[in-house]
Amino acid sequence: MKPFVHKFKTENNNYIYDVNTNQFIRVNCIIYDIIEDWNILRKEDIISKWRDKYKTEEIKKAIESIQLFVKKGYFSNYYPQKMWRPDFTNFKEFFNSNINILILNITEKCNLRCRYCVYSGIYHYERTHSNRSMEWRIIEKSLNFYLFNNFFKAEDKYISFYGGEPLLEFEKIKNVVEYVSKNFKNKYFFSMTINGTILTEEIIKFLIKNSFSLLISLDGPQLVHDKYRVTKNGGPTFKKIIENLKLIEKLDSKYYQNNVSFSVTIAPGVSLLQIEEFFENFVLVEGKDLQVNHVAPFDTEFFKIFGNYDSKYYEELGKIKEKYIKNRINNKEPSSLQKAIFEKILITIHKRSISRLSIAPANGICIPGERRLFVNIDGKFYPCERIGEFKSFCIGDIEKGLNFKKIRNLMENYIVNSEKECLKCWAVRLCDLCYQSIKKGSIISFERKKEWCKNHKFFLNDAFITYATIMENNPNAFEFSKNIKIV
Repeated sequence: MKPFVHKFKTENNNYIYDVNTNQFIRVNCIIYDIIEDWNILRKEDIISKWRDKYKTEEIKKAIESIQLFVKKGYFSNYYPQKMWRPDFTNFKEFFNSNINILILNITEKCNLRCRYCVYSGIYHYERTHSNRSMEWRIIEKSLNFYLFNNFFKAEDKYISFYGGEPLLEFEKIKNVVEYVSKNFKNKYFFSMTINGTILTEEIIKFLIKNSFSLLISLDGPQLVHDKYRVTKNGGPTFKKIIENLKLIEKLDSKYYQNNVSFSVTIAPGVSLLQIEEFFENFVLVEGKDLQVNHVAPFDTEFFKIFGNYDSKYYEELGKIKEKYIKNRINNKEPSSLQKAIFEKILITIHKRSISRLSIAPANGICIPGERRLFVNIDGKFYPCERIGEFKSFCIGDIEKGLNFKKIRNLMENYIVNSEKECLKCWAVRLCDLCYQSIKKGSIISFERKKEWCKNHKFFLNDAFITYATIMENNPNAFEFSKNIKIV
């Protein structure tokens, strides 16, 4: 069996990613070429195969070098035999939940009709906007379940509001804050994702007073933003959001600086360079933290209606990556967009565990309900807000609590059906595919997972090249990430 490795090249060097040790090994071109023949062909056959390209003595030296690497534990042909799973025999004790955040889907109402929204009606399996909102009875039970259940060990509590547009239920949000402040004595934090169009001075002052973290949807300059983020009548929204941002900044500039960040959805037909320039040079948003999303690619009519990403998009993406690489090599701060697009995977690579592989990670799946708990308007529990409110993904409710059998079954189904492919895959230690990534309506689609795997391996290989290129030129380029936690 051939070594469990992956090969890639930068402009100047050849690398072998050794999966078993999780290390990058810089090698000469001969080792790079012959490594996949190791353990497959006899040494004489390797020499015979490559003697037309390299001198015999050079091949022999390369073989000797590989032998030295093998003695040090590299280039092993060990492939893990199973994926990690919790101890399902004692699941409740293992779970010992340390939930980071409770997410309340406080309403399905929205005052906008963003053209790429998963609730817009152009996604085959998702719900659409409605006039339904969460009743106070369900809100109170959800809060009690999270805040006062001994099962949840984390002292600090994080509560987030989701929609629809959460601020359409501002009175209920105020009631939640009052309820928590009166009844819960440890630290608590509030956050929400909003579209930024219905903020008022009263609302802003309340958010400031209670230190809400706000993630506001803003896709870039006016021409970019107003292309997709529109009102029910198709009208623009950019100017209203900017007006409201100015009001937040005027009322409390420190709060605006520390508590406001932006969600940017990149859709076809927009310019990445214009988006980058906007977030770097428009004073109100200059240098602010960004969270970048792309239009969800499956089960939608969106791309038939609005077109797909084109050559211009990929050309601009390449230019932005070149700028990011240059900035990190020269110890200059990259733009907000550069960091949002490229940085998470590069920091993950940099902070990877340099250790021997015994059991393969279960990709990027969570233990459903352990890190975050999403409560829909009917009081049913789901692993997160992105997975969809289907019965098959429901992991409990406010009346009966968490359903450990369903949590186990969801995990086991994913792991059992992934092992065959994943245990042979060079990307297994850095793969972040999860349930949400590969769902198709109410099911986990392992055919879809295979499709995603191809894209993910291409993406990860490109990230390896980017990371190695930067480190060749500046070994200290990622020192800034020392205290950054990847979740």
